Amino acid sequence: MTQVTRDPSALPRGVRGAADPSFACAVRSFAALFPHPRFGGGALAVYLDGEPVVDVWTGWSDRRGKHRWSADTGTADKSPAPVVGGDTVFVGSVDGLVQAVRLRDGTLRWSRRLGEGVIAPPTPTAQGVLVAATEMPVGSGGGALYVLDERG
Repeated sequence: MTQVTRDPSALPRGVRGAADPSFACAVRSFAALFPHPRFGGGALAVYLDGEPVVDVWTGWSDRRGKHRWSADTGTADKSPAPVVGGDTVFVGSVDGLVQAVRLRDGTLRWSRRLGEGVIAPPTPTAQGVLVAATEMPVGSGGGALYVLDERG
């Protein structure tokens, strides 16, 4: 089993999140993709045998390079991938947190804590954001399908 560290000094300059030290080369290569504000930013999540080993992000929310992406969207621990819909990033986590953050700068638009863990990527639709959730651990009980709107 790998050990993910949240020690910021172990990550390249400007990169935030957590990563297993064994994946330092991958994290450095990812960070090199965003050398200047005009390149924007990105996120990288890596799982090994179903276990999270990398959950990092870097980049700028403006082309002048004055503001770095700042949203911490929760743990990588088996959480589903974030999804972009229009100008919003939708993020769900196994601890039941669903967030909508502005793609441009990472500011929080809305947040909702569900009674169950999110088990699939949120799906933006014309009616709202569909979120599948179940009691944790998976298989221990029932589940639900939520439809969330801008009010969360």
